[in-house]
Amino acid sequence: MGEAPIGIIYSMGVSLDLEEEGRLAMMIDIEQGNIASRFVHRFTITNITKKSMKIPNQVCVLLNIGAEGFIGVRLGEGPLSRVASKTAKDGRMVFNKEWGVFVSTYNLQVGSVAVFTFRRSNVAPFDVVCVVDILSI
Repeated sequence: MGEAPIGIIYSMGVSLDLEEEGRLAMMIDIEQGNIASRFVHRFTITNITKKSMKIPNQVCVLLNIGAEGFIGVRLGEGPLSRVASKTAKDGRMVFNKEWGVFVSTYNLQVGSVAVFTFRRSNVAPFDVVCVVDILSI
């Protein structure tokens, strides 16, 4: 299997308003060090109320992490949270359990648009950090 290009992957049906597009463009201009494509997603009831988040296979291809484990997740430049992850049969990474704590801690809302960016970590015990930036205000 070849390497996936690093770019932006959008959830099915996601469209951004002008302000969200502008914030995304600014992020792309200033951020570096990504190890996978960014994932742009509008939070659904499943993500917030049912406390489950799935990252597309196209994003996960370059992460080179185990089928199950923990990943460091943070909101913007905030502190890291330990979130359980596993790879589903379809190749998507699934955050559950601690994802619900993350959602509650940061009061994430259904309908908000988020960008998931993945980077190598220099903070033990995480090999990979997922940075979640909210584009919606």
